[in-house]
Amino acid sequence: MSNRRRYKDVERVLTQILLGEVVVFILYLIFAGLGLLALKVFTSIVIAAASVLCLGFLYMCREMFKRRSRWLVFAFGALLFLLLVSLLLNYPSPNEAKTAAETIANAGI
Repeated sequence: MSNRRRYKDVERVLTQILLGEVVVFILYLIFAGLGLLALKVFTSIVIAAASVLCLGFLYMCREMFKRRSRWLVFAFGALLFLLLVSLLLNYPSPNEAKTAAETIANAGI
């Protein structure tokens, strides 16, 4: 019975970390869109570190490949994947928004 309670406690903490990481990812998208490079770098480091550490923790606890922890593994992996794709494609970037605004202004719309 204590193992079940311990897993529920670990799952609760990891869920809170995951929700915090989602908030930081939203902040990353906002900072990247506004062109705030220092905050973009800081939030991307926080997201990457948290995802890797939580995935490493799940691996070390031998929970990574168990069915009950699969949703946590996919969630942390998805956030890490989204971050890496966003960094590789440089999206969102403020230059695209600026050129779109200039295009609209030049067209007289």
